[in-house]
Amino acid sequence: MARVDVFRKPNAKGVFQYFLVPIYRMNRDARRAAMRAVQGGTEKRWPRIDSSYEFMWSMTSMTLLEVSRSDSEIIRCYFRSLDRNTGALTVSTVSSALPVKMRIGTRTLFGLRKCMSIDSVKSIRSSESSAPGAERFATDSAARIFRESGPRPRNKGA
Repeated sequence: MARVDVFRKPNAKGVFQYFLVPIYRMNRDARRAAMRAVQGGTEKRWPRIDSSYEFMWSMTSMTLLEVSRSDSEIIRCYFRSLDRNTGALTVSTVSSALPVKMRIGTRTLFGLRKCMSIDSVKSIRSSESSAPGAERFATDSAARIFRESGPRPRNKGA
C-alpha cells in the first residue's frame, strides 16, 4: 500500500463518518484506480467514492494523527497500516518507545486529524487542508507554557 486517502461524509444524522481508500503502488494513476472505501466484506461491496465525499488528506506509514473517539478520548498516534477486511487503522502510540499497536475503527470516530508539525515547545499543528477551519492546537503543557511566557507586570517598587 503506497498511501491511504481519507474522505469524510455526513451520515443521515449529520455526523461525519470517515472513509479510507487504499492506494497501491501498482495503481500509479489514482484516477484510474477504483475509488472504493474499505469496509467489511468483499471489495465489490465497498462504497464507491463520488463527489458527495469530501477529500481530506493522504497518509502514509508513520503519519502523525490525532484521533477523537466518541467517548471524548483523544489519542495521538502514528498510522501504521490499514486492515482491508475491517477498515480499522493499526496505530502505535507516541508516548511509548515500545512498538505498542492498537486497532481503531474509523467510521464512528468523533474526529480524525493529520498532524503536520511539532515545534520546539511541543505544540502540534494540524493539516490546514484537513477540514474547513482547521486550526492550530496544542498539548496542555504547551498551552500552559504559552500562557506563562506572556508579558508580566513589573514591580516598580523593586
